[in-house]
Amino acid sequence: MKIFNYGIILLWIFSLFLQLVTAEEKGKEKEKNELFTPEQFIELAKNYIYENYGILSCNYRAVIDNVAYVYIDQTANDIPIRSLDSLIMFDKTTAEIIYTNMKIKTTVYERYVENTEPLPLENVPEFINDLSYHGEYKINIKDVEVIPTKKFRNNYYIDNIPFLLDEESDNENFIEIEKVYEPITSNTNINNNKDNDGEDTSNIVELAYYIKYIDVNYDTYSIILFAYSHEVKKITKDGF
Repeated sequence: MKIFNYGIILLWIFSLFLQLVTAEEKGKEKEKNELFTPEQFIELAKNYIYENYGILSCNYRAVIDNVAYVYIDQTANDIPIRSLDSLIMFDKTTAEIIYTNMKIKTTVYERYVENTEPLPLENVPEFINDLSYHGEYKINIKDVEVIPTKKFRNNYYIDNIPFLLDEESDNENFIEIEKVYEPITSNTNINNNKDNDGEDTSNIVELAYYIKYIDVNYDTYSIILFAYSHEVKKITKDGF
């Protein structure tokens, strides 16, 4: 009987030992997988930017999956510069850089425009009314409501606009606007980035509004509007 009891005790001790070993191994594995935090990868990306390009104003966002991704948006006045978004991929356990796709520009100029103030967001609906509808709709600026979005910085909704599709549902229709700095020329063709004096203009930007909305005719519009010069860089209707 005593031998039987001793056997049970030994089995219990052995089981406890296995549990402790398993817990220790899991702890080590978890510690290994969490060796670097998103904040640490962002700091590594900042150091890489500083060493290769100097001090630049950028926004950083890290995502850890099979590898660690750090997304970088070069900014001006804390607003992203479109087309200057970069990516650094790190080995998530060693923090070694395994891939980069850098679109950094060390010198970026803002286009000089005589207007000292950008087009107010409240005036965007009237601008669209004249641009696309030849002033067909009556818009009272006092009724226009500009709502900053909670999820994304520099993004806004504009409500109470007569040419918007009035959906009979809980999904209210808005004009969606994102503030970005937009190159005044395309980066795709270097020959098209020259002014009359032959100088490169691809690093010249202006504050722009990326505008999206659906109108009463169920047409979907996308507009890139320069905020200071009031120039329309691009307008598409139903994707064309």
